[in-house]
Amino acid sequence: SSEMSFDTAAQILQKGGFNDFNYERDSQTHDGSHATDNGGYLMITYPGAHGQDRFTITKTGKNKYHVEAEYGSSDGGFTKFPDQSSYGPTSADVTL
Repeated sequence: SSEMSFDTAAQILQKGGFNDFNYERDSQTHDGSHATDNGGYLMITYPGAHGQDRFTITKTGKNKYHVEAEYGSSDGGFTKFPDQSSYGPTSADVTL
């Protein structure tokens, strides 16, 4: 499948402790999940007026996922914030 459902991605992000992810808000403002070149998924969410979070989810085994997060601003294109760790973890390994 070329897309991951929002609920599956949300479950992975919540279990991974990505506290900048908010199900209620992000279910209304997300940009879907898009397949990546390595067989993973990219979900883009928009916390706040100009915020943009990018979560890259890669399946590493049966029910196992690795997540890389980038937190930034969508003002004039995506720009990463300097202190990534103040927004939440920058990566996690999750088993569903």
